[in-house]
Amino acid sequence: MSLAGTAPAHRAAPAETRTTAPTPGPVDDCREIAATRGSISLQAAVEEDAVVAVLPGQRVTPTAGVTYRRRRLSEEERRDGRTGPLGAVLECATSLPSADALAVSDASLRDAAVLPEELRDAAGSFHGHGATDLRRVARWADGRSANAFDSGLRRYLLVAGVRGLVPQRVIASDGFFAQVDLADPERRVAIEADGYQVHGQRGRFAADLRRHDELAALGWVTLRFAWEHVMFRPEWLVGQVTAVLARRRAIGRRTDQRHSKGSERGQAA
Repeated sequence: MSLAGTAPAHRAAPAETRTTAPTPGPVDDCREIAATRGSISLQAAVEEDAVVAVLPGQRVTPTAGVTYRRRRLSEEERRDGRTGPLGAVLECATSLPSADALAVSDASLRDAAVLPEELRDAAGSFHGHGATDLRRVARWADGRSANAFDSGLRRYLLVAGVRGLVPQRVIASDGFFAQVDLADPERRVAIEADGYQVHGQRGRFAADLRRHDELAALGWVTLRFAWEHVMFRPEWLVGQVTAVLARRRAIGRRTDQRHSKGSERGQAA
């Protein structure tokens, strides 16, 4: 379910960039990170300038082809002149489109390059441009998300207020095993992000049909979305998910009411 496509190569900062301030800052490579980690839209690659991190209040000389972003730098970053994993996530979360920012954050947690508590603590103490976006990404980031496609799908649902979805939920019963991209276990709704490159092959197509039918036999409703739906029809996607969840919730309430009435009749008898 990986996204196809590559971003233009990240253009390294010119040598003079690193000497425009008394204490040179690291080159923030969040665009390169977004591309290599599978940015959902690859919008991170549209900027042409190199991005260099500098300390708040630090004086810099404007340089053609360079954009400066101010943030606190760790000791390692100042020593090595390179952005550390946490610094890269913070930069991405405050400068990239939110779907890309969440994809990078999910990937960093998934790879254990950044720990969840590190990200939450850094977001809580961050002040300045992008702080609100950063805190939201820190709340939503989840290392269980398998790839950027899944992250982008989950991001649209979170923005719409959909909660309780579990990434990469395992469903097992009597010899059956499946791991779905997102699941609402209470309502038995599975949501899949299906990339054509993987799921369009003949053998996989047949396996997907069998999996879908076996999930249905266990009482699960499965919604399947393509990359085009996530990228170009997110409002429609969210509408389908919320409609199904609402219907399943209503069915659950009616079932509970019938059970309750049956119990009351049994007690009266």
